[in-house]
Amino acid sequence: MRSSTMELPLLNVSGRRIKQLRMQMDSGWTQQRLARALQLEGMTVDRSGVAKIEGGYRKISDFEIVIIAKALGVTPNELLTDATDKLVHEVLQDSYRLLRPPHTSPT
Repeated sequence: MRSSTMELPLLNVSGRRIKQLRMQMDSGWTQQRLARALQLEGMTVDRSGVAKIEGGYRKISDFEIVIIAKALGVTPNELLTDATDKLVHEVLQDSYRLLRPPHTSPT
């Protein structure tokens, strides 16, 4: 798990790969251009949403993975190629931390 408790939790394992693929698109797509391509496929997202996805700060549903893959011209599996065991564990730990109420000492 990451060291800082003030850091936002990591909510997806595909963001880094999505950014990498976006930048490899002809002329290096901007986040705005990817957002527009995703909107044309039916996904409700804007540029800041793409930034959150790429940073790992927004969850991605299974159908969104399919839409993103289609927009980037890859298979959904290719979006998961950077999903190392360590990264998956980090996402699961952060998600669990979000769901678990903070521990308070009895007074």
